[in-house]
Amino acid sequence: MDERGESGTFWLASTPERTSRGDLTIGDEKWRLDVDSALFDTADGAWIRVGDNVRMDSGNPTNGVLDHQPRVVHGRLDDGGDLTLFDARLEAADLEILFPSPRPPQTFEGWRILHGACVPDQDSASTGVRWTMPHLPGLRLAGTARCKGGTLTSYTHENLPGICLETDQQHPIRTLADLTPNRITSFLSIATGYEVVPVHREIRLPDGTWCRVGIDRPVESRSGPADFVTGIDLERLASWTDQSEQLGPLPFMPVADLSAVPVQVTVQVVATALEGLHRRTQPDEKPFGTLSKGGIRRAVKAAVTAGTDTLEQEGWQDQRFAQTRFNAALGHVGEMSYAERLRALLTPVNRVAPGLFGPSLNGWIKRMKDVRNVQSHQLDEHDAFGEKEIDLYVALNISGRWALRLALLQLVLSKDDINDGLGRSNRFRIALANIDASHVWDGFSCAETFRAARSAGSQEGGSA
Repeated sequence: MDERGESGTFWLASTPERTSRGDLTIGDEKWRLDVDSALFDTADGAWIRVGDNVRMDSGNPTNGVLDHQPRVVHGRLDDGGDLTLFDARLEAADLEILFPSPRPPQTFEGWRILHGACVPDQDSASTGVRWTMPHLPGLRLAGTARCKGGTLTSYTHENLPGICLETDQQHPIRTLADLTPNRITSFLSIATGYEVVPVHREIRLPDGTWCRVGIDRPVESRSGPADFVTGIDLERLASWTDQSEQLGPLPFMPVADLSAVPVQVTVQVVATALEGLHRRTQPDEKPFGTLSKGGIRRAVKAAVTAGTDTLEQEGWQDQRFAQTRFNAALGHVGEMSYAERLRALLTPVNRVAPGLFGPSLNGWIKRMKDVRNVQSHQLDEHDAFGEKEIDLYVALNISGRWALRLALLQLVLSKDDINDGLGRSNRFRIALANIDASHVWDGFSCAETFRAARSAGSQEGGSA
């Protein structure tokens, strides 16, 4: 996207009486505002020359930091349009002030911009958001669907497909402009295998006015089939919207670019994410079933008492210390273990993706648990990180990220939809081949196991 400039009059939202002419330049990711006269008086020092060096001379560094905190700037462009710059950060004075130069006294930069209105800040009320995305092969959205607190409809802008959410109640602009679109596009990224980001966004103010928010992104072309598009409609996106509030950052992990991150770290992230997904989606699942919390607490208290008494008989005198240790050790006895959580989460994944976890899901879970424990608690055991360890970590990273992706998809897509997507996904076949290339499971092929299972399923389906 080429940079474009607009001129107008600008002022801080906090001091509307102090205005200045200025030029706003909008690039691909950031905007830049050069004003002719200062919008506020700075408290930091000045750049001065000391020999061959230049340094900031400031008596109070705190004031310098405060000068560069984000501020809300309002503007009225020469074409009559209003705008709000939500995160205007004053640029540090550069070396040009040491030399004669026609430089504006203040320059601001930021990312957050609202076209069409002057509002107090990002916590100002809004009642809807709509955005467009790049064309995704095979994705068709139409009609309407109710989600918690609003209605989803399809939306188009400049021939690009999009989604509109009109809410039943008012929400801060920061929530609707960023969080809501990102939650839905994260699901589409998981489903399609492409990074899906909003291209153009608008929010609706309480008076019904739609205003463009943020900086439009360039449209990236998509080629090749998406992995899972069968069955995706507004109803399923509405279901995802209702559930995504409890998922936190987990939906972004399967598609995040971690290529520059050491494989030990990526596997640790995956191991933690799998456990976290079970905790967030199946919070009521407990090892003792319907046994009451009170019954478990009484059992723990009895065990703590018995353990403390035994230590006292062995000669330990500090009973309070012993009780604290036993309470800490038994505090999670009513919670599922790491292995139990992964088994509950991944058993349905294993059914739709046979071969992904090698010869045995339980064996895969044990390896992931061991790696998690080594990375978290036993650092001395992984200092010698050779080819064998690398192969294991690579296999766990590939299979674990696919497991996380499929477990998230199962929240809204049917087994048949996922089966259809896996059958068409070249990415999944390549992933299985790469796991096989690690030779972690001698004599076992993940790719062949998946192919054989699909072939058997097709034959059964044909004879039924």
